[in-house]
Formats: sequence, structure tokens, C-alpha cells
Amino acid sequence: MPNERQTNPRPRVTSEASLLPVWRRIHQAMGQRLSRHGLPLSLAVALLSLHTRDEVAEPTRLADLLLLPRQTMTFVLDALERRGLARRRPHPVDRRRKIIALTARGHQRAQAILDDLIAYETDAARLTFLPDEAAVFRQTVTRLADVLEQLNLPAPSAQAALTGHRT
Repeated sequence: MPNERQTNPRPRVTSEASLLPVWRRIHQAMGQRLSRHGLPLSLAVALLSLHTRDEVAEPTRLADLLLLPRQTMTFVLDALERRGLARRRPHPVDRRRKIIALTARGHQRAQAILDDLIAYETDAARLTFLPDEAAVFRQTVTRLADVLEQLNLPAPSAQAALTGHRT
């Protein structure tokens, strides 16, 4: 007797239906915008992540978030320190670990970059959407991002989490 997967196979997604080319173009456009701020992309992204997320204050967590090898993260943090944008200090409990802190200059630089990116994105949205369409788009893309994150969880966790997203 055939199982459900054999009788109802998932439809094959074709490249015409994929959002990958769109994400690539958005990523490229945002990267080009970031380059105006005079920092290599990896430094700018690390700076923004440290500025906006308290939970990434350790090098290993930041490397995991940015999908960078730990050796590369060391290079990124060295460069941020040389530029006076961040500093590493001892962990309060574990001497083997370090905490990354942005300097006042680092926070100022990150906020200027963030303000510019938000203005850039807002201008693009105004040129693309009617006001109510922008909100619907944001909600839809947020739901898609939520589901993509859930699909990266181990199978039982992903299935349990996804039941709430099927509306």
C-alpha cells in the first residue's frame, strides 16, 4: 500500500517560483548601501549586530549569528578594535571567555549606519507600495522568515512549531 508521500508528493519548486534571486538582489543592494559607510561588509554587519542585539556579546555567539568561522570573527573583532569601534574585555565569570563591547564611537557609527539603512529601505518601500501594502508585505515576509527559521529546527520541533503558521 503506498504511503501518503507517494500518493501526494510535494510539488517540485521550479527556479521561476524561487525567491532566491530576489533575496540575492536585496542582499546585494543592501551590501552596496553599506559600502558607502567605509567599512568592509563583515565589519559593518558585526558592528550592527553588536549594536542591536545584547545576546551576541561573545565572539562565538556573534560568529554563529553571522555564519562566520571563529578565525574570521577574530579578524573582524581585531579590525573593529583597531578602528576604536569595539573592545574585548574579560567575561565576568569565566576567564577563558571574552565579552565584546562597542565603544561610544562604535555605537554612534552603528546608529548612523542603521539610520541610513532604514531611510534607504523606507524610501524604496514608499516608491514600491501603497501605505497599506507595505504593512501587508512586512507581515507576509515576517511569517515566511518565521517558517524558514522553524524549518531549520530538528524535525519534531519544526513540525510542532509550524502547526501555528498554517492559516
